[in-house]
Amino acid sequence: FTYSLTPAADPGTSGRNLLFAGFTAAGETSYIPCPPAAPPSFPPPAPSPPPSPPPLSPPPAPLPPLPSPLPSPLPSPPPPSSPPAAQPTVCPPTGFYNGSARVFIDFEQSEVPYNNLGNLGPFVNSSYVANSPFFQNGGDPADPPQGIYFANIGREIIRDNDNATEADINFDMYVVNRSKYVPNNVDRNGKRGGVGDFGVINLADAESFDFDFLFINGADGSPYTLSQPFSFYFFDFDTGDNGELVEALSVCGLLGFQTSTELYGIETTVDVVVDDLALGCYTVTATVFGGGSNNPGFSSEIFIPLDEMDERTKTDVLPFLAVLQFPGGLSSTTFTYSLTPAADPGTSGRNLLFAGFTAAGETSYIPCPPAAPPSFPPPAPSPPPSPPPLSPPPAPLPPLPSPLPSPLPSPPPPSSPPAAQPTVCPPTGFYNGSARVFIDFEQSEVPYNNLGNLGPFVNSSYVANSPFFQNGGDPADPPQGIYFANIGREIIRDNDNATEADINFDMYVVNRSKYVPNNVDRNGKRGGVGDFGVINLADAESFDFDFLFINGADGSPYTLSQPFSFYFFDFDTGDNGELVEALSVCGLLGFQTSTELYGIETTVDVVVDDLALGCYTVTATVFGGGSNNPGFSSEIFIPLDEMDERTKTDVLPFLAVLQFPGGLSSTTFTYSLTP
Repeated sequence: FTYSLTPAADPGTSGRNLLFAGFTAAGETSYIPCPPAAPPSFPPPAPSPPPSPPPLSPPPAPLPPLPSPLPSPLPSPPPPSSPPAAQPTVCPPTGFYNGSARVFIDFEQSEVPYNNLGNLGPFVNSSYVANSPFFQNGGDPADPPQGIYFANIGREIIRDNDNATEADINFDMYVVNRSKYVPNNVDRNGKRGGVGDFGVINLADAESFDFDFLFINGADGSPYTLSQPFSFYFFDFDTGDNGELVEALSVCGLLGFQTSTELYGIETTVDVVVDDLALGCYTVTATVFGGGSNNPGFSSEIFIPLDEMDERTKTDVLPFLAVLQFPGGLSSTTFTYSLTPAADPGTSGRNLLFAGFTAAGETSYIPCPPAAPPSFPPPAPSPPPSPPPLSPPPAPLPPLPSPLPSPLPSPPPPSSPPAAQPTVCPPTGFYNGSARVFIDFEQSEVPYNNLGNLGPFVNSSYVANSPFFQNGGDPADPPQGIYFANIGREIIRDNDNATEADINFDMYVVNRSKYVPNNVDRNGKRGGVGDFGVINLADAESFDFDFLFINGADGSPYTLSQPFSFYFFDFDTGDNGELVEALSVCGLLGFQTSTELYGIETTVDVVVDDLALGCYTVTATVFGGGSNNPGFSSEIFIPLDEMDERTKTDVLPFLAVLQFPGGLSSTTFTYSLTP
């Protein structure tokens, strides 16, 4: 690519961020432009329980699933002698949840600026404590505070009955121990892998401790009370290989629980005991050895219909899952986590692995089909076999299918635009004879960030142990790029779905010409752990850079066999026509703007520089300010009628999607910015 920027009003004093994302597995589920062949194969809701249990012996059966959403405010709690009443499953109209709220708890989106459970580390951020309303207002009076802070983890959406008024409320979460905490490896605490989509609490064997999840209003540090029922998903409930290291989790105040048996009709390995039905107290205990095979991959592989899951998830992951369902009206929950001794007591431990229900997952996870298919525009007609003499129109190519129904055709002659591919709806969950490519910045890690040798950090230890760097992937000393580890996944299935290859890959961004940033600290992932990649550039500058795809295991180039796309956001100008962004690239199959994708007028100008070589330049034309910055990628990779109005009016018109053919191991861009 080549990225350029025109000068600012005061040249050399400003800059812009090139904001980009890939197409994620979570987004793909709801983003294909046609409905699945059949509704997701969820089991029917369980019948309502009797109004009161049999005398002296209430059955310890799990409660039926919570609806999403509830059709009306929660009923008053039942008398102590009766189990909570079951709620019927309701299918809301697509994109609306009338008179109800939605709660999303998303570890991928969250940040962990403070991590010191039990005052044992792994890091105490004194600066964050000094500036945090929660800590400054006595949210944790210990000195130093003794918990894990998940910033920007939650979002609650409340709409009135006629959808005329909407409140979108963000909240944080703090995990704090209420009894002595003894870990085996405290470095595991926080987010899995530091930036993953699961929360983790590590505990030593033969130990037990109590802890709270506190929900926080991040703006003022006060407790935040959730008005909507919500759930936490606990994974990997297993034992050691000889029956030792048995995990157990106890909690009160539940509406109910679910295991793989209730959710999917798959036999669970988890034992759930009702400790006190009137108080909603349950204990979840592991019963079967799991090893590492039952650890979940991405949460996006779980919050999807059953018939879209791979076999490993169904057989190895789901049976070790427990879902705990809480009522609205809570600002905290209290748990007890315990672990029996190891074969050699005091030498081992376990990780409690948990996740929340995310906005991306919810779209495909409701147990009934939407009222109507997503309102995508119909595919554009195929272009004529050749353009009019002397003046081929610079029109965008129609959308790529996902997947292509057959191998790519040979390139057309220079005088003709690339042939359009018809849109195909595959059977639910399968893409016969094709591959799928997902590029997910949320899932990725950035262990090295030094574009143009300008920082913000050089990780010499990572370089010394990385096959890519050690094999000369970047011969500069120190290397001069940004490394996104675990960013990509390609799934290849044969025509009868009998054989599947699931291949992970990394990506390296490296400059090929002089690079001049305005604020190099912006580079990498937005906010450090966000779901967008960022490259910052000073005004009146231009530079060339590559995206290199890498086999993380051996450091060699990885060639993508499937067509793939990058999504570039926030193409805008300064308020007086300065700071104009432009991005140039060759080798494209085509492009899309909001006009082609949604029928929404775009503000982005796309010029065909060389049709035969697939060369295009995308240029901003309209002032945007901060209002057109996207929120979460999960708010974009969904059907149009599920998007909020701000996304439709402020974000989509500033979007450009660049579509590449399979067979590439790198792409080259030019990014520029006027003064």
